[in-house]
Amino acid sequence: MIVKVLPTIIFSFQLGIAGLAIAQTLLSARGGQKHTYYLTGVLIFLSIHTFGDLLVVSGGYRYFPNLVGLQFPLATLIGPAFYFYARSMMTRSNVLSTKSMLTASIGPVLGILVLLPFALGLTTEQKLSLADPLTRDAELYKFALLTCLLSTLTFLISTLLYFSATYRLLNNHKVQLMKRFSVIEKKSLDWLRTILLLWGSVWVLYTIEYILNFIGVSWIGSGVVIPMLNLLLLLAFAHLSLNQPLLSETDKSKDSDLQPRAAALDDDRMKRIAVKLHKVMQGERLFCENELSLHRLSEAIGISQNHISETLSQHLQINFFSFINNYRVEEAKRLLTTTTLSIIDISLESGFNSRSTFNSAFKKTEGVTPSAYRMLMNNHNTTKE
Repeated sequence: MIVKVLPTIIFSFQLGIAGLAIAQTLLSARGGQKHTYYLTGVLIFLSIHTFGDLLVVSGGYRYFPNLVGLQFPLATLIGPAFYFYARSMMTRSNVLSTKSMLTASIGPVLGILVLLPFALGLTTEQKLSLADPLTRDAELYKFALLTCLLSTLTFLISTLLYFSATYRLLNNHKVQLMKRFSVIEKKSLDWLRTILLLWGSVWVLYTIEYILNFIGVSWIGSGVVIPMLNLLLLLAFAHLSLNQPLLSETDKSKDSDLQPRAAALDDDRMKRIAVKLHKVMQGERLFCENELSLHRLSEAIGISQNHISETLSQHLQINFFSFINNYRVEEAKRLLTTTTLSIIDISLESGFNSRSTFNSAFKKTEGVTPSAYRMLMNNHNTTKE
């Protein structure tokens, strides 16, 4: 029996990390927080997938040969669990509808159908004999490899489809946030978008490596590099998901928010609202409030959030986030050229709540960082003198 030591250690670490994350998730869960159930589901299905690989590399298949490959049908639920987790974090809708559950069950059903001939068609002795080149039957071995390959492809396709749906959901979520908030960093779940892209890429590489092994091609990092990448991504996901600030129910989007709306205001009405918006920004300088929201602006000028949002998008061709931050950048430019305040002080005075947010917004608008802008303007003024 051959034990692959390094892969065994890596997969064991993955199981340990997932187990600790599951425990922490359950311990920190509070009543009514659906996202904790879906997060636990993600971690459990990741653990099942990892256990299946550990069973093979550690030689455990000798004692449990009938468990080999069974992780693939259950692992197809990783994608749906990710999607439901993200949706529960971002929307107020009922995540688990009958339609969504039926759709999520397609992957496991296909995985079972692919695996069934291998699971039921071979005896325990035949499965064990496949592990040893001296005892394996060539035709049965090809059949076993083909079954595992099809199971891997079923898992990959199912996961990537749900990752793609989750990615689109995250993009829509960010668009909705920018319509209502001037600060979105802690609400936008940008880290999850990055995790999805990286994990999707790793699982594509996992499948490619499996196909190469199927045709007898290997490389120096086979069975080590990709599991190590999986381990690092699991660490990042566990840490970020457990420390993600929760959105209040009022901050979450409704399904109706994601649908396009017909214009309800005429041009004259939107022009009057636009004038009022500019007036309150210039006169009362509301943009200097760090946590300014559409709700707060609505209360300040006595106009409904829907009407303000429609005026911004239809008449001014801008969202709330950009509208407010444009005023903040203009104020920052004034302070950079007329005062000696530090960059961090200027960012706070202008309404930004952090230097990184300030730098990002300023560079997007002006093409340079605040420090570079101040230097350019000082050099320009010196030249004129």
